[in-house]
Amino acid sequence: MEKVLKSFKRSGSIVGLVALVSSVSLGVQSAQAASQPEPAEAFSEASASWVSKDPVAVAEAADAAGYIIVPPSDSFEYGDGTMYPTGPISADTLVVIQNPDGSLPGGLTESTLAETVAAKRQGVDAEVSSDNNVVARASGWSPGNAVNVGSLIGWDSTARAGYTYNTRPYTAATGSGLGYEYKCTSSTYCGQVSAYYFVGFANQYTNYNTGGSAPWGNVAANRMFLGNCTSTPVCGGVAS
Repeated sequence: MEKVLKSFKRSGSIVGLVALVSSVSLGVQSAQAASQPEPAEAFSEASASWVSKDPVAVAEAADAAGYIIVPPSDSFEYGDGTMYPTGPISADTLVVIQNPDGSLPGGLTESTLAETVAAKRQGVDAEVSSDNNVVARASGWSPGNAVNVGSLIGWDSTARAGYTYNTRPYTAATGSGLGYEYKCTSSTYCGQVSAYYFVGFANQYTNYNTGGSAPWGNVAANRMFLGNCTSTPVCGGVAS
């Protein structure tokens, strides 16, 4: 920088010196701006229902209760999935995804939710309770149509949703299962993001049956399966 300044002094180009200093200053400002998170940008498509709420206050109430019910009106598109905003909740707060008709997954009620949270806080073994956490349903599926295959209450952040499905003989299919991941773009802009995850190919090499799992975590919601044909024009079967 000293050599550059001497050069400018010799040439007498004050305008050039000012331009250089301004350029350096703008470059520093740009670098600083780039390093700062912009949480609002990631949530620019947030629903009107969620924008009207205080995420910190919502999270504090959820942590106190041990669970939060997220209505469909709060959800919005986020990347390739759907964001169910919660605010910065604690790791063990259960996120309940409300059904479009206002009911809760698996026939849950607020009273049973309170019982579940109370049992969890008392240290009830997840393995002992897991039989009551899954409501299985076998559903016929056709290409490109997501089907409900039952509900799941994730006991903790490590929970995964299991999926199995088959396709008709002499056909081939690929399957995806709905899963959830908790994401934050800042200290306050947080929520569960649902997306479809690959759960296996079904063809003659798998005896037309297969399955897999998707991340789930501390979520109570309906498991959804989505199948599509691969090397054959038709496919379909049963998923659970």
